[in-house]
Formats: sequence, C-alpha cells, structure tokens
Amino acid sequence: ERRLSIRVEQRGEQGCIQIGDSGAGLSEEVLEHLFDPFFTTKEVGDGLGLGLSISYGIVQDLEGRISASNGPAGGALFSIYLPIYNPQQDSHDDG
Repeated sequence: ERRLSIRVEQRGEQGCIQIGDSGAGLSEEVLEHLFDPFFTTKEVGDGLGLGLSISYGIVQDLEGRISASNGPAGGALFSIYLPIYNPQQDSHDDG
C-alpha cells in the first residue's frame, strides 16, 4: 500500500514542510543529481527532468532550502525550509 505523509512545523524562524512516501527510497546516485536540471529517472520521453530543479530555484529565491533524503522507515523524504514572514515585523521596520 502506497502512503504519503506531510508534516508542517515551525523551527525557530523557519517553517519546515516535510513530505515523505512509502516507496523504495532514493539511491546515492539519484540523491547526488536529484536537483540538477534535466536529470530524470524516467524513460526517454516520459519526463523532462525539470520539476525538482525548478522547485529548487523557487525555494532558493524565497531564501529557503530544500533537501532530499531517505526516511527513517524507508521511502523518500523531502524537506523544505522557508523563512517565516511576519507582516507586523515589516510594518515596524519602516519607521
């Protein structure tokens, strides 16, 4: 049975989103190249290999970070860390 888990929590000044699955996990080779443009594990013609590369760029532009690993119980685990935006703090910075 396939499972997907999503966890969201605050870690200091960052929000953390973790998405895990119950699949086979990620090999060392895949982990090494996962966020490279045009890297894909799919057959030729079945994927462009841009999705995770674009996601990586978006997270970087938001001053965050994204990583992938194998979960403690198996499967892939993606972690996205983003700074927490506080509009009240911004209004105090203006003067």
